[in-house]
Amino acid sequence: MLYQLCHLQLGILLCFTPIQIAFFEGISWGSFFANLVIVPWYSLLVVPLILLSLLTDNLFHTWQFVAELISLSLDFLTLFEGSWQGLTHKMQYAVVAVDLLLLLVLYLVLHLRLRQDAWRLGLGGIGLAVVGLSGIYYGLFHFPEKPKIEWIHFDVGQGLAMGFVYEGDDGKRKVVLYDTGASWAGGSMAELEILPYLKRHGLPLTAIFISHEDNDHAGGVLPLLQAYPEVRLVQSGRKQYGNQPVEPCVAGKRWHFGSLTFKAIYPESVVQRAKNRDSCVIIGEIERKKNKDEKAETYRFLLTGDSGMREEREYAHQIGKLDFLQIGHHGSKNSTSEALLRLTRPQWGIISSGRWNPWGMPHFTVLSRLKTWQVSPLKTAEQGMIRIQFFDHHYQILSTRTPFSPWYRAFVP
Repeated sequence: MLYQLCHLQLGILLCFTPIQIAFFEGISWGSFFANLVIVPWYSLLVVPLILLSLLTDNLFHTWQFVAELISLSLDFLTLFEGSWQGLTHKMQYAVVAVDLLLLLVLYLVLHLRLRQDAWRLGLGGIGLAVVGLSGIYYGLFHFPEKPKIEWIHFDVGQGLAMGFVYEGDDGKRKVVLYDTGASWAGGSMAELEILPYLKRHGLPLTAIFISHEDNDHAGGVLPLLQAYPEVRLVQSGRKQYGNQPVEPCVAGKRWHFGSLTFKAIYPESVVQRAKNRDSCVIIGEIERKKNKDEKAETYRFLLTGDSGMREEREYAHQIGKLDFLQIGHHGSKNSTSEALLRLTRPQWGIISSGRWNPWGMPHFTVLSRLKTWQVSPLKTAEQGMIRIQFFDHHYQILSTRTPFSPWYRAFVP
């Protein structure tokens, strides 16, 4: 009996591992052992007792017994809470490839034992072998062109969190964050969105820039510091996050991360408590190569946090032409002035706001200004996570939601 149960669970594990990785991008090392108990527990006890209770209108008080059984099963599953392992993309390909090759071996052994038709044996074996070996090749040896910098706009609702993936001097890809999204009692967007993404892609965090201290921008700092205690912390206020040393974000300061450069242009000095008007405003530049006869240029963008029109008037003249603009204060009518757009002429404006937020952001006046100055808006509320990949001679914009997204990922206004 135990042998048959293990045999069944092994088959389920091998068949469903690729599906699990496709949906959740990870595996649980304890799932095999957990299912050995949970599957018969629910199949032989919980489900039959639920049906009995429904048919007899709880005549034998079986609901209470079912509740106890479910409670015991949940207590048992807590033993495997730490067994989940997120996988990088390369590891996902490798695990799926090994899984398919194991299925190939079992397939060949089974058909040789049953002496099935040779053509079926050969066709099935070739199919599994091609898929498995292709997975190994793609996961371990195929290296598509990597962007110089990848700018990630996390979908954190009514808040702001961005990541810049760059290549360090050691050749490894790393991440710098600008803001971290909101937190609440018992959780944060950093734990739901940012940390899983970093772990899934195997990306270490090197620095966090906090635009200002509002929760929707700085709420995820503490869980991120717990996961990456050596990270650099940059902000325009004096708030302390544990014993973490803080670097000031003041006009004139520069930071270099591979081919990515940050230059602070506002505020002029550190404040006691950084509010919207004290947002750390940064000009970002990404080195790019052109043809031999052409002068090298840069991609340029502006990070504004929740900076308002009054502050924009103080720094707009020193920015110059932009490719991308982070639309201030989630598209508030008090940010992203005509003057800023006229002096910077960005091609794209990125708006991070929550779907159906009670403030109606982005405000229609801001969208009207963007249209007037021919700035194309990109909205996380509509398009989900937005990724901008920068190469030497071009960039490409990717988003989670597209016109071809399945219905459950589509945006419904």
